[in-house]
Amino acid sequence: MARIGRRNLKTMSEREKSESEVIVGDRISSLPDSLLHHILSFLPTREVVATSLLSKRWRPLWHSMRTFDFEDRAIYRRDFFIQFVDAVLLMADSKPIEKFRLKCLRFFVQLKGKSFEYKSVPSTRINIWISTVIHRKVEHFELCFDYNEYIVAPSSIFNCSTIRVLKLDRARVNVPSSVRLPSLKVMHLVKVKLPNYECLANLLSGCAFLQELVLDLGWDDGGGGGEEEKEDREEGEVEEEEEWEEEEEEEWEEEEEEEGFTLNIEKLEHLVSASVPSFLITSKALTNVTHLQLNVDESPVRDTPKFDKLTHLKISSLDDEHLNWIVECLRSSPKLESLVINEIYVGCGWEGALIEPKLDVPQCLSSHLKEFTLGGYLGWECEFEIARYIMENARVLRTITILCGDDIDASDKYNCLIDLASCPRGSENCRLLFS
Repeated sequence: MARIGRRNLKTMSEREKSESEVIVGDRISSLPDSLLHHILSFLPTREVVATSLLSKRWRPLWHSMRTFDFEDRAIYRRDFFIQFVDAVLLMADSKPIEKFRLKCLRFFVQLKGKSFEYKSVPSTRINIWISTVIHRKVEHFELCFDYNEYIVAPSSIFNCSTIRVLKLDRARVNVPSSVRLPSLKVMHLVKVKLPNYECLANLLSGCAFLQELVLDLGWDDGGGGGEEEKEDREEGEVEEEEEWEEEEEEEWEEEEEEEGFTLNIEKLEHLVSASVPSFLITSKALTNVTHLQLNVDESPVRDTPKFDKLTHLKISSLDDEHLNWIVECLRSSPKLESLVINEIYVGCGWEGALIEPKLDVPQCLSSHLKEFTLGGYLGWECEFEIARYIMENARVLRTITILCGDDIDASDKYNCLIDLASCPRGSENCRLLFS
């Protein structure tokens, strides 16, 4: 009897444990659809659809999803990937889409006779998908393409009244003469090609409520530019990537100088954060920003406007010939609190010291600048001069951070530290961080 009792107790214990596991497992399934949808929204769409295999409770959930994340790397064969995206968009309900993200980052290998050929997703199919999600009032829209390709993004994107977030990575952009994006708050155009500056002006002029802007642009002399598009290029055609040629950039720079170029864009009243090429700061569009990142190595900066609200400025790269512009920029940013220069390219363009008369010290140095960071430091005279100028004139500076470049040896690094440490400091509380 004792043995039977112990066996029964053990069986009951195992049964209770099993029932407990079932209860715990069912807790997720018992959650409301809205919460399950939120959980699934963080997964790629392929994995979301796979949850339908879990139980009858999960089976219908993906049909009512409002977020879609497709990436061709998740499915090996091109025809399977195309069929999968087609099926999901066709079988999903017709409710508005919160987020659509499409990444086509690879070529699919297909056997052709005795050889292999590389196939990407046809652009006509991509345009069908884009039209579908725009029709369903998409709010967050992302396209990312392989580095070997440029897809012509259809112009309908730029007249979608519901888009709040727009991110394009490696595309040719068809910008219509009239752009209307009344809901757009965030726009990132990375490695995107435009035919000319006028298209950029049209685009930004149609984004009245834009709050965050990232631009990394190239210039396309081969078409893909809305009404100026060549007749022999159909919208959405896939083309091999053309290099971001320096000669092409130089032609644009020469055009700027010859015509006294100014990008005519009205102030973007709601824009607070921007990462843009340096030529854009001559326009009124950016004058309300508080955070600004610039690349100033491509073309000289002229006529810097007043940035009354700017508190954080980051310069990704700067030619030494433009170093004197730094003082002008400080003078135009009276409330600047943080200045970061990632790297200074040293050539033969530097023409002297940055030292200004004491009475002409920029206002931000006297009362606001608290942090200064200089990266890629190798101890060149121009690098030392700008660090010395900031340390000597910034009255409320808390931290100056010097990040040495990879090409400096231990001896030179030590000498750089000694030179910088010996500089007079305008702020008693300033700390020098050197690494």
